[in-house]
Amino acid sequence: VVAGSALTTAYSLRFVWGAFARKPGVPDTPVHRVGWTFLAPPALLAVLGLVLGPGVGWTDRLLGAYADTFPADGKPYHLALWHGFGLALLLSALAWAAGAVLFLGRAHVTRLSRRIAWPTADSVFGHLLLGQERLALQVTGFIQRGSLSVYLATTLLVMLAGQFAVLVVDTPWDGAVRPRLWDNP
Repeated sequence: VVAGSALTTAYSLRFVWGAFARKPGVPDTPVHRVGWTFLAPPALLAVLGLVLGPGVGWTDRLLGAYADTFPADGKPYHLALWHGFGLALLLSALAWAAGAVLFLGRAHVTRLSRRIAWPTADSVFGHLLLGQERLALQVTGFIQRGSLSVYLATTLLVMLAGQFAVLVVDTPWDGAVRPRLWDNP
């Protein structure tokens, strides 16, 4: 969970940096004013978070009454604004710190991920096609020597070898019903 949270932190930092940070050699994006209707929903959520955050005890009483209808084993848990220093806070800080380190070392992370990345379906298909073309070139160079008698002998030998392999492996005569050739209407 901590590794996933660290990766989420690194990706979020990379997204915010990519969207809003000034970068050398890249011109600034022109910004225009937006109306209050565009800003009202996120502003309302931010204000509600600030106002209702300290009131988490009231939320605990509201949701706890419903949660008590489903008894569970273990230590009871209650919502609180601050649970103190503990393992959860330590792991959260570790995830944030690891995410920040990954973000700051994004050039090294990018190089490493490109070196160990799984191949894409497109590259696998391209390599398989290239291998098939090389095999066809080698087989063609070996088989086609420029002699008609060699071509005919190769064709006939391949056909006979294939038929013989089917007869040896498949044994079609085992358990087969003998055909009635002479007394059919």
